[in-house]
Amino acid sequence: MFHPLFSRDKAFDTRSAWAFLIESACFKMARYNCLGSVVSVERGSFFTTRKELSRIFNWSERSVRTFLTRLEKEEMIELKTDQGKTQIFIMNYDTYQFTGPESGQAETRERPTKERSKINKGNKTPDFFKQGLSTDYPMRNTRLDFLGAYRKIMTKVEKGDITYEDFFRACRNYKKECERLNTDRKFIKCPKTFANGSFETYLDADDERQATSELKSLQEWTAF
Repeated sequence: MFHPLFSRDKAFDTRSAWAFLIESACFKMARYNCLGSVVSVERGSFFTTRKELSRIFNWSERSVRTFLTRLEKEEMIELKTDQGKTQIFIMNYDTYQFTGPESGQAETRERPTKERSKINKGNKTPDFFKQGLSTDYPMRNTRLDFLGAYRKIMTKVEKGDITYEDFFRACRNYKKECERLNTDRKFIKCPKTFANGSFETYLDADDERQATSELKSLQEWTAF
C-alpha cells in the first residue's frame, strides 16, 4: 500500500480503501499500545482512528465515517470503540488470509477468543429474527439494523436474561406507543440502540404511563 511505485497524491477509491483495511488487520494475535494501555489485538482486527484513515485515504473524516458505517451495515466489518480508538474487525477474515498448519497459526483458528466467537456466531441474522423485527418494530426513515439488534439480544438470550419473544413483545409495545403518539419516523430509536437496553422499559409497558412519560419528554424537548 505504501510502495513508492504507487502514487500517494491522489485519494483512494473505495476498493483500495477496503483492500487497505484487509491488509492492515493482524494475521495473528498481537499486542498493541493503545493510548498508553497494552491490549490484545485479535487476528483479523486492528486499531486505528478516523483521522488516521482520513490522512491515508486522502478523504475527509466524514467520508471515512460514512464508508465504515456502510461496511458495517453490509456485514463486512465490526467496529468497537471502547479502547479510546476504533478497533476494526474484518468479517470472514480467513477468506482473505487463510492459515493452515504450515503457517504455525492453526491454533488461532481452532481457539478463537470468547469475544471473537460471539462475533462470528452473530455474523448472520436468522430469518425468524428478521421477520419478527420487520413485523413488530415501528417503521423508521432508515432501514432496520437487523444484525446489530440481533447481536445485542443474542448475548442476553444466551445468558438467560430474556427470550426472543420477550424482546418482540417489547417491540410491539414500543410500536403501539409510537402509533398512539404519532411519533415522527426520524425520532424512532435505532433497533440496535433499542436492543441494547431501551427495550427493558417496554417489556411490561403500562400504556398510560408510557404515553404520559413520552409526551412530557417531547414537550420538554420542544420547549428547549
